[in-house]
Amino acid sequence: MSDAQPQSLAGNQRQDAKSPRRQEPGAALDALAHDVIGAAIEVHKTLGPGFPESIYEEALCHELTLRGIAFERQPVVRVAYKRHACGTGKMDILVDRRLVIELKAVEAVLPKHKAQAKANLVATGCRLALVINFHEAVLKDGLHRVVYTP
Repeated sequence: MSDAQPQSLAGNQRQDAKSPRRQEPGAALDALAHDVIGAAIEVHKTLGPGFPESIYEEALCHELTLRGIAFERQPVVRVAYKRHACGTGKMDILVDRRLVIELKAVEAVLPKHKAQAKANLVATGCRLALVINFHEAVLKDGLHRVVYTP
């Protein structure tokens, strides 16, 4: 999996002159992400690449339900600027009200896809997002972590 920002091998936090300290999410949130990745791998093993994003969303939601993992599909995200309501949007899936899932079925995950996930983290106050691209031949190559430290 790749991160929105590179991570040093020395520990859980990265700090350099150009970026602020980024703290990794806790073990419980990582365990939840692991469970969701397992569900996504099952969907990918069964369907393979090539379908539109909406098919993968339906299949992943069904798999999460089968596994007893709490989630919200297409939840409304309220965006505020200095306590002023600017509008609303929707995200793909919010797992257990703390893990943002951004689904893709594209040739390559671009920086704008990771930026979209980060924007959803900022709007929700969540710390971790997974961008999952089902278009890859091996799903592992389509998994991207995005960490947000307020």
